[in-house]
Amino acid sequence: MKIEDLFPPCTIEGCKDKTPLHIHILPLQQEFLDATERFVALIGGYGSGKTLPACIMGHLLSISIPGNMGIILRRSLPKLHDSTERIFLEVLERSGEL
Repeated sequence: MKIEDLFPPCTIEGCKDKTPLHIHILPLQQEFLDATERFVALIGGYGSGKTLPACIMGHLLSISIPGNMGIILRRSLPKLHDSTERIFLEVLERSGEL
């Protein structure tokens, strides 16, 4: 499985490359996924694309490190339930784990 397989199809209006198989990884997301540092952070405004790569990285770490236990947190339960949980479950579905 490639990391790109865990991203959804592109939904950017007017994207010249938009096809059912085209994905669109933002520079911030690619930088996060390529990071080699032990500790990394995603910092950005609301809707800037932080949750998806964080969920992808969490999933990849959980399946690649034997015995790994992870936790996904948000500041409030509604935010965890309304966006983060949905996105994480979509990542699991695209990976074939759900």
